[in-house]
Amino acid sequence: MIGQVGPAVGQADPAQPGERIEEELERAAPPPAIDDPSIRGAITESGRAEITFADILADPANIALNFAYAQQLAGAGRVKEAASVVERILLLDPNNASVRLLSAVLYYRLDNNADAEQALQRTDRAALTPALQAEYDRYAGLVASAQRRFSASARLSWTMTWNDNQNAFPDGGNVQILDLAATNADRRKDDITQSGVVSAEARYDLGLQDPHEIFGGITILRNDVSGEEQDVTYFAGNAGLDYAVGAWTISGGATVSRVFLEHEQYQSTIGANLGVAAPLDPQLTVQVAGSIEEQRFGRGRFGGTSVNNTAPQRDGRVYAAGASAIYKITPALQVNGGLSAERKSARNAWNTYRQIGGSLGALNVFEAGWFAIAGVDWTYDVYDDPDPLISAFTERREHDVEISAQLGAPLGAITPEAFLPPGMEDVLATAGASKSWSLSNLPNYDSDAIKAFFGLSKGFSY
Repeated sequence: MIGQVGPAVGQADPAQPGERIEEELERAAPPPAIDDPSIRGAITESGRAEITFADILADPANIALNFAYAQQLAGAGRVKEAASVVERILLLDPNNASVRLLSAVLYYRLDNNADAEQALQRTDRAALTPALQAEYDRYAGLVASAQRRFSASARLSWTMTWNDNQNAFPDGGNVQILDLAATNADRRKDDITQSGVVSAEARYDLGLQDPHEIFGGITILRNDVSGEEQDVTYFAGNAGLDYAVGAWTISGGATVSRVFLEHEQYQSTIGANLGVAAPLDPQLTVQVAGSIEEQRFGRGRFGGTSVNNTAPQRDGRVYAAGASAIYKITPALQVNGGLSAERKSARNAWNTYRQIGGSLGALNVFEAGWFAIAGVDWTYDVYDDPDPLISAFTERREHDVEISAQLGAPLGAITPEAFLPPGMEDVLATAGASKSWSLSNLPNYDSDAIKAFFGLSKGFSY
């Protein structure tokens, strides 16, 4: 689903690896390695380190050379060109099972599932090597799943995070109250948080010529903080429509959420979003999106505090818009960036703010499924009026910056499968760290934090 304003396209949440990473691992994976005596060594025979189109023009009927060229193109992410070469090979040798299998893989990568299914049906599976028979079975399952009108997926995630400043203790320990400087009697506290997330989504293809889908999903999150009364339970739901217009996708929907802090209702929201994603070329995809959300805050007791009567003063409406892009330098390496703007109108002007932000990130997929993600996110908030409890004259202005990096892989790439219980080989494991700064003109909000995390995530699909 698109249409939500947030991190740049392709930017993964460091604490919750999941479906997007698995999609990128699938896209970046090379086509099946074909060990066929008729094509083995074609690049060496050409006398070149790599095959060029000029080599093909010089010997257009050389099936081995054409096949090696198609695999070279596919490995470089030039899938459409590779598919064209494979189609030309099949005119010369229509019964080559290895080439038929590669054509099915390329059609699947191009989202042409009908042609992928036909190519698999015309592939003589018995003529393939055992390794390629396994690839045949895998892609037969993927194509069948992609053509099913109803699909469902779910994900379980667990993350443990260490935070060296869980209570956002201000730098220097100084605060401001009624325009007077004071020393915070508290201290900087580190803590460990465990998070569990369960999410599920269902999609239904409307069966029209273009792939229009309706969807709905739920997310449940539980955060347990070991040393602070800040445990959070979060419920969210969404529903909407993905509408295809050629290669473009228009997505719109509605969202609801409810947050409980220490078992007391803290916040509830209801909103709507709309976005457009457009692949400008095989390497570049851009997205623009906007959303509107109504926020309501409760009056509950949180931990040992007295009843909070000021929380409803933050009730209000949030408008957000953003644009982002993802550029694939190679099938395994992509960079992304985004810009966003947000406006919240709250009951009290000192809770009303404007925000602008930006993000840059990169994702690299290595061999055997290892991946690395790095990114930087920045926001700048300007509040309309001063908070009279802090200052009668100074409006809050704040820069928030976070730098993060993580490394991960499926457990099957880390541990020999013989040592793993069945079904655990595709569990994603990630570990990483981040450094954040809140740079405010008011000392109460001036702080920094270091986080380190480890997470596990497993997806299920039908």
